[in-house]
Amino acid sequence: MLSLREVFREAESTDTTLVSHWKSISSTGMVQAPVTRGPGSSDGLVHRTLLVVRSDMHSAGPYLRQMRRDLVLNGLMSSSVGPDLIRWRLLKLLGLDIENCVVAPGLFVGGTDISIGRDCYINYNVFLDGSAPITIGARTGLGPQVTIITGTHDIGGPDNRIGQPKDLPVKIGEGCWIGARCTILPGVTIGDGCVVAAGAVVACDCEPHTFYAGVPAVLKKKL
Repeated sequence: MLSLREVFREAESTDTTLVSHWKSISSTGMVQAPVTRGPGSSDGLVHRTLLVVRSDMHSAGPYLRQMRRDLVLNGLMSSSVGPDLIRWRLLKLLGLDIENCVVAPGLFVGGTDISIGRDCYINYNVFLDGSAPITIGARTGLGPQVTIITGTHDIGGPDNRIGQPKDLPVKIGEGCWIGARCTILPGVTIGDGCVVAAGAVVACDCEPHTFYAGVPAVLKKKL
């Protein structure tokens, strides 16, 4: 199976009109372009439809950026279309700083200021807020339905307890194991080689090479 980048290259070589189409992408940031594989390929003539997304969507306004995120990043890219082993390539193409890793279907990303290191495993239905930077070190595994939150707010007055919003980054070190349905709250740093038990709520930093569990998560032992 071709990666999306390879499909783009193939499209340019088989249909020169696509180049001009891509240069005149409308303000919606999307254009559909047919791609034809040459007759010399093993499976003969194949037609595809490419969804081309502008890299400068920040100039398109908040509504279109959200549409790009929800339709492309969290729709097409997080669906079961395509093997887990190439999904990271598609996410990289759409702006994430992501290395060779396995990304299972159902991933939600709220932004592209997300870094995922080599040989990570992102299990089913992981939620990455992305309102502030998220960094996940190499060889770290996130269990099913892990939630990483970067957006929060101050406690407001009695008329409205949702006060001033604020975004705080989250950093997870290398070689960590984050258990299923674990929630990591804004501003948390998890050290290298840390294990966090399933269902834990991590509100404070975790020391390297330790085991944390509970709500809120507390240190159980050193590893």
